[in-house]
Amino acid sequence: MHFSIPETREVKNGFKTFIVYDIYINGTFHCSLRYNQLYQFHIQLKKTFGGETLSEFPPKKLFPLRPNQIEERRLQLEKYIQIASQDSQIFSSDLFNGFLLAAQQEFHQNDSIKKDNIEVFRDDSSETINVSIDAWENTQSVLRKISQKIKLPIEYQSYFALYLVKHHRNLLRICHYLDGDHLFNEKNNEDSESYHSNNEKKEKFLLIRKLQNFESPLLTLKTMNRKKYRSNMIYSIILQKSYLDLRYDEDLFDDPAALNLIYLQTISDIKHRRIIITDSEIENRLKIIQTQSNPLKYLELARKQKFYGYLCFEDCQCDLVAKKTDCRIYAGNQELIICPNNSINEEFVFRVIRIKCWRLTTSAFGNDCAPEKKARFELSFEYLINKECLKWIIIYSNQAVLMSDCLQNMVEETLLKREGKKFRSEGLSLRYNTSPNSNFPLPLISVNNERFFDKNLISYFRQDGSHLTLSLTATSSISSANSSQIFTSDQSEFECDSMKSKFDDLKPIELNRSDSDCFNGREKFQEIALVSNGVFDEIGDDDL
Repeated sequence: MHFSIPETREVKNGFKTFIVYDIYINGTFHCSLRYNQLYQFHIQLKKTFGGETLSEFPPKKLFPLRPNQIEERRLQLEKYIQIASQDSQIFSSDLFNGFLLAAQQEFHQNDSIKKDNIEVFRDDSSETINVSIDAWENTQSVLRKISQKIKLPIEYQSYFALYLVKHHRNLLRICHYLDGDHLFNEKNNEDSESYHSNNEKKEKFLLIRKLQNFESPLLTLKTMNRKKYRSNMIYSIILQKSYLDLRYDEDLFDDPAALNLIYLQTISDIKHRRIIITDSEIENRLKIIQTQSNPLKYLELARKQKFYGYLCFEDCQCDLVAKKTDCRIYAGNQELIICPNNSINEEFVFRVIRIKCWRLTTSAFGNDCAPEKKARFELSFEYLINKECLKWIIIYSNQAVLMSDCLQNMVEETLLKREGKKFRSEGLSLRYNTSPNSNFPLPLISVNNERFFDKNLISYFRQDGSHLTLSLTATSSISSANSSQIFTSDQSEFECDSMKSKFDDLKPIELNRSDSDCFNGREKFQEIALVSNGVFDEIGDDDL
């Protein structure tokens, strides 16, 4: 995940004026926080995990900050939260997830929606799962509700995840989506069948990112769909596999609910050519098996086809064969596959264990440039061609952050395999940090440590200065008993009109920068993450 603080704002609360820092995650607004809120968060992190993995927190100032000092603090806070989020134990902790979840809820405290029904797609068809959720529930809590509704056993829940997707509004005859404070049920009078016939090879859903435990799916959907009227796209949630190692399929074959989810996803992947079938006879056999409603037999044949179980990204460019060559990229089974010119006849396979490190970069042009040229994400990785040759490969894609997450997931799955564990539900005994400022590996902190005795309680300081002690579940959802306190304060009436109106102007961004970073006619690059591969050391002569 990429955390950034691209801007600061001056907020008025009565006669008081203070600065807030807007936190964006993968280019999408998440919450606004004051310096003191982040400072108190730092104190709790330091008490729990120690200060050796945390970067230096910007010091307090006695006098009001000048504009250049505010900008300096913004950059320091951004660096701090980026490094903290790259530590595996911090990122997965109840403290980290609970704080960001509470911050997201505080920003939406004046909204009318506190509970609503949302539709979660099983695949990219019209088949959905309708669940009632609260604004205080995080992603894991919503996933648990969905699993209970489709009778998916708890031991298999971690094999699946909720993803945020973007799609055309006219693809579905009835679209349910959150916009502002209202849930809309939009009937589409257009002929979607004709649209499908003209676009049968196009992606129906564009995968944006996996929803995390530090966010409320209800509030995230609301934020993303706020500007829906400006485009023909809306955001929804889809339930899909969370792993990229094909062997994990076998763990799920004995459970009907889990098997059906894999089956539906596979049908969708074949339909949209994410799984490549070149033999027409095999394609016909799969269609016949599908009419027989035999998921296991269908999967046995589908698993043998090219790119089964891989995540297929939208077309992009890379500097492989030539500079900025059009290509299509697949990630899965501990490898990254690049097909130049979108051809399946020519492909370059990059194994994860040969990737020494990778980095994310953003680039920006001046404000007088066309909008499509103002921002760009790049993913670069250093690959071991042979024992004496390391080469950087550059990918230009709006899904670069998602690609980076996939690489990280494949590294984690490789580490689990090395430890002899089946899946993430068992947990890694190895603590790792993807920050270039830290050594690998890090010392493991035992959950029996005294600092973890009160791990289900966190202190959250609101923007008005009042203090809350929040009770967390094991999945970092804030309990309903305390959720109302986040939205309404008993100690003060915190009605921030300027913050409320600002929400109308918030929109996804693709830059980790401030306006002062732009300069006309030139392009500026900024590295936003450098990730070291924890399994690169496992390379031996047999791997080369």
